[in-house]
Amino acid sequence: MLDKFLFVGFPYIAFSLALVVGILRFIWRPFSYSSLSSQFLENKQLFWGSGLWHWGILWVLLGHLGAFLMPRQILAWNAQPLRLYLLEASGLIMALLALVGVIALMVRRSSTPKIKVVTTAMIPTALPPRPNRQPRMAPQVIGSPFSRRREIS
Repeated sequence: MLDKFLFVGFPYIAFSLALVVGILRFIWRPFSYSSLSSQFLENKQLFWGSGLWHWGILWVLLGHLGAFLMPRQILAWNAQPLRLYLLEASGLIMALLALVGVIALMVRRSSTPKIKVVTTAMIPTALPPRPNRQPRMAPQVIGSPFSRRREIS
């Protein structure tokens, strides 16, 4: 019973919540979406990390979409073990590309001094903890230039 909820019901709930909350956030708090770009501060690591992340996650999502839209064809394709191994290996390679890309972007965000300055309070929560170091506080965390938006709206 729990496995059906986790693998059948929960993905639909998560997708629906992401869609509805994203739309509601855009309507009710339009200034909470930020377009602070760090591309101008450092471009080389961004190119490699972003490219790997986007291409990897794109193929992983397209693979899952294909399996969702035509499950019988995928099962027929996977009837031969070699085809199954090729499909699994290509999915694993694409997932590893996405993982390497996101790790490169995290390293870039935490190691480039110029980018640390524009890092907001929520971005470091996605980064792994750094043992034996003080937590980093960007200027926007203490005195955010966006705090006046609450006064305006």
